Amino acid sequence: MLMKKNITSIIILSLIIFSIHFSDAQPGTLDAIFGTAGKVTTPVENDNDESFAIAIQPDGKIVVAGKAVNSSGNNDFALARYNTNGTLDTSFSNDGKVTLSFTANSDCYVKGVVIQPDGKIVIGGYYENLVNSFYYFAVLRFNANGTPDNTFGASGKVGLAIGTGNDAEANSVALQPDGKIVVAGKAYNLNNDDIALARFDTNGTVDNTFGTGGKVITPIGALSDDIGNAVALQTDGKILVGGISYFNTINHFLIVRYNTNGTLDTTFNSTGVTTLVAASTGNTGHSLAVQTDGKILLAGAAANGSAYDFSILRVTTTGIADVTFNATGIVNTDFTNSFDEATGIDLQSDGKIVVGGYIYDGSNDLFALLRYKTDGTIDSTFGTNGKVVTSFNANGADFINALKLQANGKIVATGYTDNGINNDFALARYNNGISLGMVDFSFGSIAPILFPNPVKNEAVLKYTLIIDEKLTLTLHDVSGKLIKTFFTDQKKNSGENRETLNFDKSITPGNYILVMKNNSSRKSIKIIKQ
Repeated sequence: MLMKKNITSIIILSLIIFSIHFSDAQPGTLDAIFGTAGKVTTPVENDNDESFAIAIQPDGKIVVAGKAVNSSGNNDFALARYNTNGTLDTSFSNDGKVTLSFTANSDCYVKGVVIQPDGKIVIGGYYENLVNSFYYFAVLRFNANGTPDNTFGASGKVGLAIGTGNDAEANSVALQPDGKIVVAGKAYNLNNDDIALARFDTNGTVDNTFGTGGKVITPIGALSDDIGNAVALQTDGKILVGGISYFNTINHFLIVRYNTNGTLDTTFNSTGVTTLVAASTGNTGHSLAVQTDGKILLAGAAANGSAYDFSILRVTTTGIADVTFNATGIVNTDFTNSFDEATGIDLQSDGKIVVGGYIYDGSNDLFALLRYKTDGTIDSTFGTNGKVVTSFNANGADFINALKLQANGKIVATGYTDNGINNDFALARYNNGISLGMVDFSFGSIAPILFPNPVKNEAVLKYTLIIDEKLTLTLHDVSGKLIKTFFTDQKKNSGENRETLNFDKSITPGNYILVMKNNSSRKSIKIIKQ
């Protein structure tokens, strides 16, 4: 009888899993509930507006950052924040948009954005110093409502001259667990460009424990142009920079690893530096991702005759090409026999690799996505044979510059689109088939499944117990704060149990954690509240 009961439970659980997967939209399709048929365009000011960076807040809201041309013809720092459905968030600077100049009439560019645990928004980029016409690193911090954070630097702004040529550009920003801010880019040395980093304390002052006076300059070769396009942090605090190094007449993929104090990490390829070639006539690295096993991915483009292909390389934790990844550590993918370039990369919870960028199909530039399996082969279940292209309009200029996966697995890509007169911020959101309601079954006697997930008003939690026991079920936000207690130390019988959970209007849309625990262990399920 017990065996029959367990078999019945397995059948029920299998049916639940089947129903979850069956209801998922095809991976790679535009998410119809986002914007207009999955797409959003936003004119920020009155001229060319381009977004270069994206961050997802814990509540699911989307922050994109870039530049917007003002009425004087100068570029301003520009941010926009969107609700989870793609509408502009009017709680952010009243209209969902913020533009700001470092100094009047200076050109300013945002290239990176991160969200602090307290909800404040940090952007990294560069601005033109009008006194000498050089570009300086720039870091700005905003309160959650979009106003400048006056506790940071001077009125929320920090500028930093870096390099002997005093001409530098910051292209990426990362936030350490201790709140310190790392920016990376390039600095001119009067002959060519070197990799440049700077680190700032939580109040915006330069962190003098990092490098020399908070700055690190790394020349890769005596006569090479070296550019840091991306920065990422390992779980051990070491700092990764990915980009380009030009020597021996071609661009090389570049990954540099630093210790927490800014010195080169010589356990990484003996020197702290790895350069690789995917194509003998040119390579460009744009975006970094670090796997849970510590392996490092860099996405960009590799020359293919007169064209370019999407290119990804993976290196081991010691900085050498990972031969388990397409046998060489490098994967090149041709979309169109034309100009294809990957500019963003992120990792799914199942380890699959999502890469975004743009392609030229002979007539138009288009948003483009690819998904790879963990071994570097294309995932044919995504889009059409692993590929997705998206057009915003007929004007032929749609570019992805960055992408992020939401907590529910959906993919948000941002860049810009030509509206026929000038450029607007552009976003698209895609389904990817991950069902976060599914959990593993290694947790003692509790194997819960929640559906539907995302949740609107109600959801059903099913689980099977081997013995009678007392359970507690609570809901928390992503910071761990208790939001709701469904029950405490309530006796549940062995066999299948079903709970109907009410997510009332007091629970605002966003990301939450449902925690089930007994007297010895616990299980957490990620929940998206719509």
